[in-house]
Amino acid sequence: MAEERETLLEVKDLEVTYGSGKKAYRAVNRANFKIYKGETFGLVGESGSGKTTIGRAIMRILPTSGGEILYKGQKIVLQVRELSW
Repeated sequence: MAEERETLLEVKDLEVTYGSGKKAYRAVNRANFKIYKGETFGLVGESGSGKTTIGRAIMRILPTSGGEILYKGQKIVLQVRELSW
């Protein structure tokens, strides 16, 4: 039997959009990955591909516009439309 790994962080269909309306720019479009306990994870991509934006969304510095970020199975990020001002 295969050993089941514990998922620490899971990113599901993550979207981050800067601006709104006609000036909206989707910096991250449906990113998906899992980070398992004990694993070293590297996020690699070209300049401007959204690596820093993903990190900032995970840290809750930036709001997301879609998808989910889960830490140990618990949702940790609110989407822009879920915020109340």
